[in-house]
Amino acid sequence: ERLRERRREAGVRLDEIEARIDQLERLVRLGDADLDAPVDDLREPISAYNDAVVDLFRAFRRSASARELLRFVDTTDAYPLVDYRQPPSELETYVEEYEAGAEPVPDLLEYAEYSASKLDHYVADAAALKRNVAVHRTYLERLDPDPLTVSWPPLPAETLRYRCRELVAVVGR
Repeated sequence: ERLRERRREAGVRLDEIEARIDQLERLVRLGDADLDAPVDDLREPISAYNDAVVDLFRAFRRSASARELLRFVDTTDAYPLVDYRQPPSELETYVEEYEAGAEPVPDLLEYAEYSASKLDHYVADAAALKRNVAVHRTYLERLDPDPLTVSWPPLPAETLRYRCRELVAVVGR
């Protein structure tokens, strides 16, 4: 019985020692990191990328249909490092099923401010637009390019590498 207890204690101690070795090996690898690496060399390419993606997104938001814009945002759900808040389901349904979904978001937001009688001249179902666009106005106004940009200072190299892969995939759409 004591032999069995001693073997169990030895196994537990061996696990603790192996965990400590792993921890120390990780510290050694971190110690080899070049802390003087020229991170500032990344500033210009990141800034150029951010400027370009902001301009492209703003142009896309102004000209693309609400349907296309929300589909784009919806596709980002497959990319966890591109942090867009997904569209409310009733708004998605509205832009997919109603003709007004073919209009750009800025136009829909403008229509949402119109009176029902004026709105009747622009859309087939004024009440549906009011019910879906006006209610989700804040969501639509906050759709911006920020989730597509790279922050400064940049994330750690490994995370930045994965984020850039995701950004290339998303922005390429």
